[in-house]
Amino acid sequence: MVYPAENQDKVYIYGLELSRKFNISKWIELPNGLSVRLAIGYNQDKSQTSYLADKYLEMDSITLMKWLLDYSME
Repeated sequence: MVYPAENQDKVYIYGLELSRKFNISKWIELPNGLSVRLAIGYNQDKSQTSYLADKYLEMDSITLMKWLLDYSME
C-alpha cells in the first residue's frame, strides 16, 4: 500500500503491548531452550492537519492491532 507524503501539524500515537514467554521444555520432553513468545499490541493515533480545517483524523499508516507468535531455540 502506498501512502502520499503529507505534513501533519500534531500527531499523537499511544498504545499498549502485552507479551509472555513460555518455556516449552518444562512441560514436554523436548530439547532444552525451546520457547514460545506470545504478544498482542494495540495502537491508537490521531493527527491534526491544517489542510482539513484542523480536524483530528486517524492515520492510515499506523497498524491498529497486531499479534506475534515467536518460536525460539536457545
